[in-house]
Amino acid sequence: MLSLLVTSAASVCGMNAAYAQEEAEQRSSASPSPGDIIVTARRVEERLQDVPVSITVFDQQALDRQNVFSAKDLATYTPSLTANSRYGADFASFAIRGFTQEARTTTSVGVYFADAVVPRSSPLSASGDGAGPGQLFDLQSVQVLKGPQGTLFGRNTTGGAVVLTPTKPTYKYEGYIEGGYGNYDMKRVQAVLNVPVSDTFRLRFGVDSQDRDGYLRNISGVGPGHFADIGYIAARISAVADLTPDLENYTVLSYTRSKTNGAASKTTDCYAGNAASVGTSGPNVLSCQQIQRDRDAGDLTVTNWLPWAYQKLETWQIINSLTWQASDNLTIKNINSYGQVVQDQAIDLFGVFVPLGNTLTLPTNTAPYSRTVTVPGQYVGQGWGSDTSISPPGLHSGQQETFTEELQFQGTAGDGALNWQAGFYYERSLPLGRSGSQAMNGVLCDSEEEWANFTCTDASAVTGAATATGSRVYNVGEVAFRNIAVYTQASYKLTSKLTLDAGLRYTWDKTTGSSTNMVVGYSAATGWNMPTFSCTNPALTYGGSPGTCMERYSQNSKAPTWIVGLNYKPIDDIMLYAKYSRGYRQGSVSPLAAVGFKTYEPEKVDVYEGGIKTTFRGPLPGYFNLSGFYNNFQDMQLQVSFVDTNGIAPNLPSGPAIVNAGKSRIWGLEAEAMIKPFDGLTLQASYAYLNTKLLRFIQPDLSTQPVGGYNLVASTPVQGSRLQFTPDHKLSLTANYQLPLPDRIGAISLGATYVYTGSVYYGRDASLPNRVYSIFDPSDANYDTQVAPHYSLANFNLNWDRIMDSAVDLSLFINNAFDKRYYDARSLSGSRGFTSRYYGEPRMYGAKLRYSF
Repeated sequence: MLSLLVTSAASVCGMNAAYAQEEAEQRSSASPSPGDIIVTARRVEERLQDVPVSITVFDQQALDRQNVFSAKDLATYTPSLTANSRYGADFASFAIRGFTQEARTTTSVGVYFADAVVPRSSPLSASGDGAGPGQLFDLQSVQVLKGPQGTLFGRNTTGGAVVLTPTKPTYKYEGYIEGGYGNYDMKRVQAVLNVPVSDTFRLRFGVDSQDRDGYLRNISGVGPGHFADIGYIAARISAVADLTPDLENYTVLSYTRSKTNGAASKTTDCYAGNAASVGTSGPNVLSCQQIQRDRDAGDLTVTNWLPWAYQKLETWQIINSLTWQASDNLTIKNINSYGQVVQDQAIDLFGVFVPLGNTLTLPTNTAPYSRTVTVPGQYVGQGWGSDTSISPPGLHSGQQETFTEELQFQGTAGDGALNWQAGFYYERSLPLGRSGSQAMNGVLCDSEEEWANFTCTDASAVTGAATATGSRVYNVGEVAFRNIAVYTQASYKLTSKLTLDAGLRYTWDKTTGSSTNMVVGYSAATGWNMPTFSCTNPALTYGGSPGTCMERYSQNSKAPTWIVGLNYKPIDDIMLYAKYSRGYRQGSVSPLAAVGFKTYEPEKVDVYEGGIKTTFRGPLPGYFNLSGFYNNFQDMQLQVSFVDTNGIAPNLPSGPAIVNAGKSRIWGLEAEAMIKPFDGLTLQASYAYLNTKLLRFIQPDLSTQPVGGYNLVASTPVQGSRLQFTPDHKLSLTANYQLPLPDRIGAISLGATYVYTGSVYYGRDASLPNRVYSIFDPSDANYDTQVAPHYSLANFNLNWDRIMDSAVDLSLFINNAFDKRYYDARSLSGSRGFTSRYYGEPRMYGAKLRYSF
């Protein structure tokens, strides 16, 4: 496997990579330049400034100084990179340049570790396919590649790739141990040991463990006291064996386990069923009553109603790379990997909770638009909530294994004028067993045992309704993937200054799946707690076992992808480039989607990009990189919601599905710069602007639905609007100053970073005109539930390396120093009477002490 070699003396790109250069200058009489950064964006080692790709590079020192340890942290400092953490930081997913990942589609951004794609997560559970905890320690570098990765990288992705390269075992006996402590009782321990066993065999061991209390206080009195906590341990073992002078074997085994209380959202807005009820009775819906109760509770509070809330994630992967330098002009490399991902969760999705006292006020559709009922004595003191996602009894939320095999050939010809590579890629991802989720709404359930036995009580027992008002949905299934591709790519020097780049790949994808989807109902005749079962699909009849509701489906897709580009270097320190590429994301199956919409077709994108990369030397060394791009999306995979209002199939629940219904365009600019005005001071900036628009939305045709199927598309993307979940502006400014002190004192540096994140469009909600109540004042920008306002954060750090010429380093950090309140995700559920949002992290600070040997 190709190592991703970023020399520590030249790591000046990315959010704080200049720090590495600062320290290198203390150790070397020859000051390296920014152009010395080595990347493997094209699967071979090249200078960053020679690669016609928009890349952001980080080294481990930069990550440590900003206390970056999660996908969300990484996205904060990377232009055009965002992380959707709606389901918690452990289950975050990446998006680049507006290429978002809708719920349970295949990922739009590939994550690679040690040159192999990370194991797939199950499409039956929301997860980020590699953006989880425990990845960002003991790394040689992180590269964020922007734009389609449709030729060289293993898995076709339209948005880009995040490439994590662990530190490879070295020939030195070395290591470190580090301890950290911060607010919210944060405790983190890291340790790394490198052992050169012999001249031809070396080992490296690493472990990272972190625990932190949640910063969200649960005020319901039900379940955990805090949410948004951290609790993971990650371990890694790597080995390099030089089998012959020309044959190297490199193996990496990694493992991560995380268990937390999970994410939690706060109900912020409530709606009535119609305009008349708003004008007549004011806040009368249950979610409005909750907002009234929570209004004075303070910020960073949430209301959970699930007694056994938790999230668990366990993943491991082994990667083996065999590299043979067959000749001076030919390298043959074989990379294979195997890994597993297992997920479990029991989470309250929206934070709507109804505590039961002696009386309960309920909404009605006629004046005075509310009624008061007496709560039966046996239910006083209990409560019910809205939607949940819980692992089915005896099953996991997701469990998947992934095997990959990649054979690469790399070579040169024509005295170095031609650099070429070709290869074959195979991926097989299989379920480890059936998995899925259960969801409930308006059901009283006191224990996990009741939940497992379906003996919870319908809320109608409390409200006095004649028919069941709650719902429970049971969805389990399994999905298998097979992906095969062949590719070739080459760079040819037309002249000493002009180079042609071209690549072609053909991919064959196949996905198969099955699912069992059932609805659980209750009735007054059985005391509201004896379940009855029916298949979600009205065309199927429940026959006494879940197997009678099973459906099977498959999806095949195939496509060529390519890249053609020119780059021109008038001088060594300036490169101009232009390229055209085709990206493709496979079609797949979605077992938990709405009935009749369990499969979707692939999407494709044409990308036109141009840019310039410049390096400055002399008295003001630095660099400036600028790129502009235009993306044209076709057959875009969009999520819509379907509803049955004709009443023919009363057990058919509303639900989302992925459909190929969109055409959009995305254009934007990205810039990154660094300069050293004088010795010791490094200034750095990055900026990204995205202009997105959904050009066309094609309504799914429901006329072909069977009798009893869906007849209404309830939640749709809005033609002409911005694309969802992507900020329009993103700016990061960093300054680092190393004090001019003698070596016997050590190296003391001060750092500051300012981050601006622009507004984010979350989508239209038809219920907005009927809003009754909000925790925000109308003058507050957060009052708009369709667009999240921009926000700014300030982070500071102080680092004292080699304290008094010792082997001890001290690091102090404070992120979100001014304790800014902002929301980084939102759940729009206006049709059910509420909107909920997810708080971003408040002020976080701490100290770390490291001993190196």
